[in-house]
Amino acid sequence: MPPRGDVARVTNPFAQIEKLPLFTTSQLQASRYAIVLDPAGANVEAGIVSKDYNLVENSFVVEAAKRVLDRAGFNASITKQIWDGRHFLRRYTIDDPSLIIDADPGVGDLIAASLDVRNSYDGTAKFGILFNLTRLACLNGMRVDHLLGGFTFKHNASNEEEFEREVEAAVAKLMGLAPHLRTLAPRFQRLNTITMGRADFLRAADKLKISDNVAMDVLRATEGDSAWSLLNGFTSVYTEMGTFPSEEANRKAIDHFLAMVD
Repeated sequence: MPPRGDVARVTNPFAQIEKLPLFTTSQLQASRYAIVLDPAGANVEAGIVSKDYNLVENSFVVEAAKRVLDRAGFNASITKQIWDGRHFLRRYTIDDPSLIIDADPGVGDLIAASLDVRNSYDGTAKFGILFNLTRLACLNGMRVDHLLGGFTFKHNASNEEEFEREVEAAVAKLMGLAPHLRTLAPRFQRLNTITMGRADFLRAADKLKISDNVAMDVLRATEGDSAWSLLNGFTSVYTEMGTFPSEEANRKAIDHFLAMVD
């Protein structure tokens, strides 16, 4: 059995990965399998899964994302990647006028849709894509996939016919994203009209349960006194952190501010 080492030491998200059977102390094969990361190098256990667990390599999910974008006819650039040894996310910010909204028409604060492809090697996140946003002025990510949706894949290249059907379904979701995206523009624009003072920030910090250090970072990253400016202070800090917990904190911050304009 491979050691339960520090998977974060494997910095290459495309390192070799294997699903290997586990054995009892009596050398009988167990019902569970180990996901082993970089078996020829670090050789660390990334997770314990069932026999039927569908292991999908990160290299494959990247190719799937490219296939969806190509089929939809969209150009995109990589603006974020997170890898912690078990979980993988890569953000493709889409360059197409139909998937760009303006949060402040007065100055042209443009927000583009992004396709985030995700995967995990321990079964805690399914292989799929999430629709989120990127603020083009600073490339801050905005986690709104709970509002815009996404697509979860059930098959991989071992079942090419079924996988092709799923790719087409994901493309259809992406092609139908624009109307949902446009519903967010007026809400962001209304945030620009709300002035936020120190007391408002402290209430937000308390509601979101952020540490004093994060609060100071948010204040330093905030340019202006509107709710939109403060929200961008939060998303700037969380994007810079570049971790899966910070991505979840990003989502909670956006929910908090959007509730102000519901």
